[in-house]
Amino acid sequence: MGTPEKKFSAQKCDDGLLEVMGVYSSFHIAQLQIGMSEPVRLGQARSVKLKLLDRVPIQIDGEPWEQSPAEVTISFHSQATFLCNKR
Repeated sequence: MGTPEKKFSAQKCDDGLLEVMGVYSSFHIAQLQIGMSEPVRLGQARSVKLKLLDRVPIQIDGEPWEQSPAEVTISFHSQATFLCNKR
């Protein structure tokens, strides 16, 4: 998922890396929701540190909120295995 980049390795669910994706507007988010666009692939990392200078909307792992100015560190914690029904 996301714009293909040759400098990044393929996404894997068990590599311990976070996929860092970006969107450029609320219209882009709407396009993503209906499948008309892809997010911009920014990179892969074991941890990501963001320094937010203004109040901004944020979404991490599907959870949105409005964040006040802060320094936010996001890192891979663990992975859970789950079963799913093939039907």
